[in-house]
Amino acid sequence: MDEEEIAYKIVELYAKEVADPQEKRRMGLDTLLNAYFYSLLRLTRKKKEMEAFDKAITAEEQYLAQEEPMEKKDEETIPKMESAPLKPAQPGEEFKFD
Repeated sequence: MDEEEIAYKIVELYAKEVADPQEKRRMGLDTLLNAYFYSLLRLTRKKKEMEAFDKAITAEEQYLAQEEPMEKKDEETIPKMESAPLKPAQPGEEFKFD
């Protein structure tokens, strides 16, 4: 459906269902045209925003597809520490830092 059709249907729905009877009497052609063009402008802007989001998402997906899996990166960056097994402390023995 075109943006023009959607804008028309939004204004039509407002005029039929939402506006109260007193407001309908005051509504003139200018009011309806302004509402139509305002709706059309908002829809056009939203469409441009969504296109920008789509481009950003596509670029991010391509970037992430080029990166190595996270497991390999973690293995390379986190060094393995060698440690001797700990012996249990004897009663009365103080803890010593080496």
